[in-house]
Amino acid sequence: MTNILIMKTCIALLRGINVSGKNLIKMAELRNTLVETGLQNIRTYIQSGNIVFESDEAGYRLADLIAAQIHTRFGFNIPVIVLLQDELRLIRDYNPFIGTDGIIEKQLYVTLLSSVPEQAVVDHIRSLDFSPDQLIFAGRAIYLNLVTGAANTKITNALLEKKLKVNATARNWNTVMKLCEM
Repeated sequence: MTNILIMKTCIALLRGINVSGKNLIKMAELRNTLVETGLQNIRTYIQSGNIVFESDEAGYRLADLIAAQIHTRFGFNIPVIVLLQDELRLIRDYNPFIGTDGIIEKQLYVTLLSSVPEQAVVDHIRSLDFSPDQLIFAGRAIYLNLVTGAANTKITNALLEKKLKVNATARNWNTVMKLCEM
């Protein structure tokens, strides 16, 4: 009997590359080094570590595989979050801010988490006042409406990682939309 491998379209989000001149990785070099891991049909979007590819591996294994390959090739310890493209499409489709009066899409972001955080911690963060900015938790995603802008919000990646005790990386709504279509 022959094993049939089912290839899935996946998205890897790297945190903290090509930011302020640190952890510099050219996307062409990244694509080339990831070919060595067995990933297929590798594409990247902009320079901030958005990778779309096909694989038959599980998501958690892929995150470790990609992180190890980046460390070996470039010497950086970069958190990597992997999800199926279909998961990101669901996140896109169920954004609670879309269609709400007064919402400006340029203010929308999604923070993606390496795992679902503990409910007690989520409840604590929900109780904090970040106004006028807003956040809504949904599993491994946090929907953000950053009225004050990404540079001025109190809802920072560092705060979320510290409180939730998981890796996190944020993408603006335009990037989410693009990754869903690649």
